[in-house]
Amino acid sequence: MPWLQHRGSLQVIRHLNTKGAEDSCNLQEAAGEYEVEIEQILQSTAEKVGAFNKQLALKQEESRIALVIQVNCA
Repeated sequence: MPWLQHRGSLQVIRHLNTKGAEDSCNLQEAAGEYEVEIEQILQSTAEKVGAFNKQLALKQEESRIALVIQVNCA
């Protein structure tokens, strides 16, 4: 009977090793998907910040023009 216990132990070890390898592959796949998602978020954020900066620059220019007009008309 000790050989049966030994064989059972080997099967359990083999199963756990296989499960660990599968989990590792799944984790790597999930990590890759997260990396893609993070890159998309960063790109979207950069585009939004760029658009905001353009709007800010336009508003600042409009304010400068309005101030010059106000000073010249006074």
